[in-house]
Amino acid sequence: MYKLIIQLDKDHVDELVIKRDVTTVGRRADNDIRLDDTTVSSHHAQFSAAGEKAYVEDLGSTNGTYVNGERIKVQAVADGDVIVIGKHKITYRNLPEEAGVQASTESPDATMQIDRRELDRLLVSAERVVVRSEDGRPARKVLNWIAQDPKGIWWGFEHEPHADNHGWTDTRNGVRILLKEDTAPTPNWRNTLQKI
Repeated sequence: MYKLIIQLDKDHVDELVIKRDVTTVGRRADNDIRLDDTTVSSHHAQFSAAGEKAYVEDLGSTNGTYVNGERIKVQAVADGDVIVIGKHKITYRNLPEEAGVQASTESPDATMQIDRRELDRLLVSAERVVVRSEDGRPARKVLNWIAQDPKGIWWGFEHEPHADNHGWTDTRNGVRILLKEDTAPTPNWRNTLQKI
């Protein structure tokens, strides 16, 4: 387990505790970490953990992946290393075992992603929602996208929503379902859109 501290220019963007073996980074919503930046490739790089070691690998990106200023294909990373992907600087931090125990008892950071287990639980409860079709018969709707609004509340959408000044809008008038509202406001809510 390790932490990634993400910065855009000099602004602090987010801190993510990574527990999975492979974590993808890119511009498209199907990545584990989505960086909304035209200098980032659709599937730009991935972090992987093998035992006590962690690696970053460039996935054939256009602009390259850099570790401590050097362009890499695959590179082991150590505590404090700075990885540059597009305009983003990502600082890699080891987490000691005791920090790992503490992190597992805390609720997941909801500013960028919903943990996969939590997402599955939320989607199961959302499947109980029945939507009526125009002729009044029950019609099952599928959630395909999730995103936070500026208040930090997670919503599920049938169609890909678009960001406006107040949150997300589904211009095709699909289903929108509240998934989770026990979060704090986030200035980076536009980066939370994920295809599921």
